[in-house]
Amino acid sequence: MKRLFLLAPLALIIASTAQAQIAGDRIVSRPTEQDYLAAQTKAEAVTERLIADQVDGALAAATADNPLLAGKTSELALVREQIRSAMKLYGPFQRCDLAERDHKSRLRIELVYVCQHRDFLTKWDFTVDRLPKGWSITKFSFVDQF
Repeated sequence: MKRLFLLAPLALIIASTAQAQIAGDRIVSRPTEQDYLAAQTKAEAVTERLIADQVDGALAAATADNPLLAGKTSELALVREQIRSAMKLYGPFQRCDLAERDHKSRLRIELVYVCQHRDFLTKWDFTVDRLPKGWSITKFSFVDQF
């Protein structure tokens, strides 16, 4: 009977060590707090312009550091119209709050903002990547159902 009790803690130690190793293998590098703040600065350049009713300025801020994203002119025109439609339907942006932040590695940070309009909320997702020239928004989208 004593042997059974000695083996049980050993099994728990082995299982927890294996679990920690698995968790550690999923994400090898983590951003620093400064990395998060740099990424948030990029996203908030967009949300601040939305609050100021500057849709074109918001899109310019979103694409400023990413020529590949800036080159998607037809997609950006569609996003521009979708933002304006949301503003017409839900009212102007009142505020945007950081709701979530996550990462895939030290090189990719994902941010979620919840933005309050006069009559409704929208959710904005930003992917901000550390490229050789610095932090850059590489993907952004918004939804009104979340």
